Amino acid sequence: SNFSGNASLALRNNFSTTTDYNTGSFTVATTGVTVPSDGYYDCYVNLYMTASNARTNIGLRFYIDTTVQAPVSGSDYIRAASGHNEASTNLRMVLYMTAGQAFRIGTQQLAGGGTVTIAGANSNWIIQKVG
Repeated sequence: SNFSGNASLALRNNFSTTTDYNTGSFTVATTGVTVPSDGYYDCYVNLYMTASNARTNIGLRFYIDTTVQAPVSGSDYIRAASGHNEASTNLRMVLYMTAGQAFRIGTQQLAGGGTVTIAGANSNWIIQKVG
């Protein structure tokens, strides 16, 4: 999905519903991943992005349903000069979630202007129960 300017933190509804493995009865939707049981979940997201302006910086946050989970990750800035207009940001956290809650992501443009595009084909997410 695209976002531009220094927009405030916004939930993204662009999870891919195509999974390589789903061995825990997770419910996967474009809005996030619903967990099947109470417990601790190891959550990881890598977002690959392109930008139209130089030195754009992106923040990534996790949510449980609509509740923000700290911290915010900041990517290396997206250079957008001499053909180098891409970067990625990563975030990994262990979250305690109860059955039926959804793991979601939010992004915010922290610096720079122009338009930023999340390239879904080059991004990925992993969630697994660890306790």
